[in-house]
Amino acid sequence: MLEFRLTAKTIALIFSAFFLAGVAAGALTHGGQQLGGYVLGPHGDYVCIANLNVVISVGEPIHVKSLRFGSVWPGQRGTLYIELENLAPVDYKVHIRCSGVRSPREGAVRVTFEPVTIVIPAGESREVEVPFSVESSAPIGIYEVVVAIYRGSEPSSALLISEVHLIGYVGGEPVRVVAISLPSLWPGSSGQVVLEVENIADTAYNLSVSVISVKGPGAAEAVSIGGGRFLVQGLSRQSIALSVEVKDSAPVGTYTISLAVRRL
Repeated sequence: MLEFRLTAKTIALIFSAFFLAGVAAGALTHGGQQLGGYVLGPHGDYVCIANLNVVISVGEPIHVKSLRFGSVWPGQRGTLYIELENLAPVDYKVHIRCSGVRSPREGAVRVTFEPVTIVIPAGESREVEVPFSVESSAPIGIYEVVVAIYRGSEPSSALLISEVHLIGYVGGEPVRVVAISLPSLWPGSSGQVVLEVENIADTAYNLSVSVISVKGPGAAEAVSIGGGRFLVQGLSRQSIALSVEVKDSAPVGTYTISLAVRRL
């Protein structure tokens, strides 16, 4: 079964998830090697099951609230669900364009997404369905998918407001990050990033969520996000909430918070 695992870039001071959407999770069979900038596989006494980059854009009116994704087999079709909210008093047209490749090191396209354009009325939310298909000949291995979200009348001149990077692979990793919910934040406010985690094994596992780095105009002094250890019961689905705080002195700009989710 072909599955994609989360990484996230999402907007909001308005958040943008960088490893989300698509298809769900898979086995870590690459023994700690570096693939496309992401470290996958066992590292000592833990397994890295997801790398997340949370991107904060101060003042963007289109808020990416959440992304949901399921799993598909090679040769099947699936759907990526993106919930968008328009925080402004005017309507906006949003374009979603995606691309998929065999792996960062191999250029053959194996995942095909349909382009989607939607108008989001002022002050309203919409769940956007993005259909995709996986080639029946899709081999075992690492996949990367890029989901780009634009705001503007015409795709050719629209503003890129969010990018979602996914990595996926074939296999049976028992703990999967299957969705992420993202808050709308402003300087001086706080909120939560919520990861929805599913454990398909009948054994409980401890997960560790830690901050790798914070980059941006104010860097770590302006934006902070919590982490910690969390117990995920066997055969269950549960939420992990991470607190996010933005100082009132945070300058306008884009912040990237890199997180690692590990199974201990």
